[in-house]
Amino acid sequence: LELCVERHATSKLADDDLENIRTLGFRGEALPSIAAVARVVIAGRAEDAGEAWQIRVEGGKKFPLEPAARQEGTRVEVRDIFYATPARLKFLKSPRTEQGHILDILRRLAMAHPAIGFSLADGERVILKLPPGGGDLFEARLDRVAAIMGRDFAANALVINAERDGFSLGGHVGLPTLNGRNAAKQFLFVNGR
Repeated sequence: LELCVERHATSKLADDDLENIRTLGFRGEALPSIAAVARVVIAGRAEDAGEAWQIRVEGGKKFPLEPAARQEGTRVEVRDIFYATPARLKFLKSPRTEQGHILDILRRLAMAHPAIGFSLADGERVILKLPPGGGDLFEARLDRVAAIMGRDFAANALVINAERDGFSLGGHVGLPTLNGRNAAKQFLFVNGR
């Protein structure tokens, strides 16, 4: 937790194997940059860990690690973005537009990683809540995509599962009878990203 908000710690990977990244962590300066202009609390409990911890950063000022009460996983809370840099506030769109951008990013991450639960709240209500999927990867992926794109897609989707020369391609594709006017609902993920 302390390292993820450290400035200039651009390589936060456990090793240098860029072909085998298994985390959804922010890269490089993203978290320190966000924490420099907002109030951020990151709470996490590692797999099989006995306790959870959290770190708080407000306007770039780090506070000591504290014990936290939470289940396995990570929660990143960002509040009052740009409160510490008011001049940047003018570049934000309306709260609804910014929330739409955040929701789009979380939906994409959720489709790429159906075994991970995602939620988004705005302080008053829960906007998105997708529990982790279980069972077979293709079933979990289809359930997740259906939760995001609608049950019509799930009812009109074919499984793709192919492998050649050490590369694999997997996912779901809609039948020709299920079509849209544009590419807004076409998604492609490479190595979970």
